[in-house]
Formats: sequence, structure tokens, C-alpha cells
Amino acid sequence: MDQRLSDSPAGGERTRVYVGGYTDGLPESGAGVWAFDQDPATGALSPAEPGSEAPAVRASNPSYLALNADGTVLYAVHEDAPGTVSGFAVSEGGLRAIGRAPTGGDGPCHLAVTEDGRHLLTANYDSGGFSLHPLDDDGAPGAPLQTVYGDGPRGPREDRQDGPHAHQVVVAAAGAGGPLLAVDLGTDSVYAFRLDPAAGRLEASAASRLAPGSGPRHLAAASSGLAYVLGELDSTVTTVRIDPATGALDPLGSVPASPAAVGTNHPAAIRLSPDERFCYVTNRGSDTVAVFAVEGSGLRFAAEVPCGGAWPRDIALVGGFAYVANQHSDQVAVFRCGADGSLAPTGAAAAVPRPACVLAAAV
Repeated sequence: MDQRLSDSPAGGERTRVYVGGYTDGLPESGAGVWAFDQDPATGALSPAEPGSEAPAVRASNPSYLALNADGTVLYAVHEDAPGTVSGFAVSEGGLRAIGRAPTGGDGPCHLAVTEDGRHLLTANYDSGGFSLHPLDDDGAPGAPLQTVYGDGPRGPREDRQDGPHAHQVVVAAAGAGGPLLAVDLGTDSVYAFRLDPAAGRLEASAASRLAPGSGPRHLAAASSGLAYVLGELDSTVTTVRIDPATGALDPLGSVPASPAAVGTNHPAAIRLSPDERFCYVTNRGSDTVAVFAVEGSGLRFAAEVPCGGAWPRDIALVGGFAYVANQHSDQVAVFRCGADGSLAPTGAAAAVPRPACVLAAAV
């Protein structure tokens, strides 16, 4: 599923915002996936179940979330050892568990549903592999059909690049029917694969090595054929051109992820605005969101604003608002998005323990 979000839901629909995060050490009553409804006028978030101060579903370390194409099933990875992935049916009544499966590795931190709607991909950070799962008719995930590993040499950072560290899987980055992209922090590489849905197999089509020690974490793909790769370890954003046939990346240039950073900075999330005119990066360390204007085949720094909390791990853009998951301040801060790409704090925030992922969808 492409993670670019529509600017606003269709007429008559409401926007629901799901939040996942880290639960180790939390009481069971406060651990799981949280669900909020958006106020379309102010952007404020209120519990999807009025009066509730509990998560929508209990879950262990649901650090990343994804929806299938029609929004009827929500998926969550559980960043544990061994790792697992769960599916939840979405309805007006809330979330209902429909299945859980091992990911075939440890510390899964990202996932995505393939275009055929019959498979799910998970990225296992600790053990380094990308796993392909079948989805049954109800959307429930099954045990991995295959796990693939990046075969490039490890990066030069001994403290973080001791081997492959799968960090993101991207579907439809090169357009409908294009290759899947798998981002590996440990080998400074982005791998491309083709899915054979009948065989339930991934076939490698390209491997693109980025700057040594950059530690690619996430990328955001545009309809133009460009993508923007976030380097967690060197705090950069690199513009690349994607070969639509193979998925190979051609680097075009880099900019600092946080021009305001003093000392160590660890960028976490990167998102394009719905119209793809702006790119947003969350920065852990400087505790900011950096805004870049998309200009031709590159990015121009436009602004950098405080994240409204501490350790911003994720950002979602929907309905003219931005939602920033501030992991260390236990809240999701709300910003209004300007036509010029600017972010203005609304002063509103939703209390969520240790948020790591924000996902918005129409219901």
C-alpha cells in the first residue's frame, strides 16, 4: 500500500487516526493500538470510543501499522523476539483480531500489503530479513512463505551496521506493477524485488548501494519516479530516481535532514504532502520537523519547526493537518498544514504512551 495519504476523506467519511508504539513495562491497560477520530475543523483527536482512555486493542509493541487497500484490515508488527504480525478487521464497532503469525525473524519494525492484496511483507530489523506472508480470504496473515536477506557488504558503522538490518518495505514505489523496494540500514542498500504471486516468491531485480555509513531507514516515493531516502546514520535526505523496470536507484543529490541540528541527530520518518510539493522529515535529537520544497530533481530546505514534544518518531498528513508521534513525551502533537507547506502548532495533543507510528484513514 502506498503510504501517501489523501488530503481529505471522501464526502460523508470520517478520518480515523491509529497510533502504535512500544509497550514494554507498561501496564496491560495502557498497552496496544490506539484509535482516534479527527475533528475536521481543528484537527484535534478524540478517542474513537467516547469516554475511553484505553487502547482499541491490546497488543505487544505494535511499533508499525499498515492498512490493506480498501481499509478493511489493519496490520501491526509486534517488535519482539521472536517477531509476529497481527491482522485486525476494521469496522464502525472498532478493531477485531482475525489472526496472528510469526514473521520468521526478530524485531519486526515495518510492513506493507502488496498490490495483489494477497500478500504482506514484514521487515525484521534485528535479524535482518524481509519476509513474505500469505493473506487468506479474510485478510489474516500466515507464516512466511519466504525470507530474503540483503547480500551487500555491511556498512562502516560497527555500532549499528554489524549485519543486515531490514527497516522498511515499499510497495508501488515505481508505479503500479513495479518492483518492491526493501530498505536495509545495515548494508547501506535498497534492494528491489519482483513478486511472483502465483508461486508466492520474491525474485531479486536490483541492489542499490547508497553512501557508506548513511544507514538508509525509510524512503518516500513520488509519482514522478523520484524518491527521497532518509539516512538515519548520516542525517541526510538523498533524492534518487527509480528505474521503473528494475527498481534500481540513481542518486541525484543529498541535503541535511536537520539543518538546525547541533550534535547527533537521528531522522526517523519521511513523508510527502498529498500534492507531492513538500517533503517532511522528523528529527530525533534536534526534536524538530524539517520541511523541504520539492523543486525539479531535488529538495530545497524551507523550514524547521519544533516537534511539540520529544523524540519525534513518525508523522502522518491528512485533512490539512499533521500528526507527530513524540515517543519520549508520550503524545501525538497536532499541526495545521499551510498551503506553502508550513506547519503551525494547534496546541492540541493526544496522550499515547511511547508512540512510534501514526496512520490515518477514512472510515
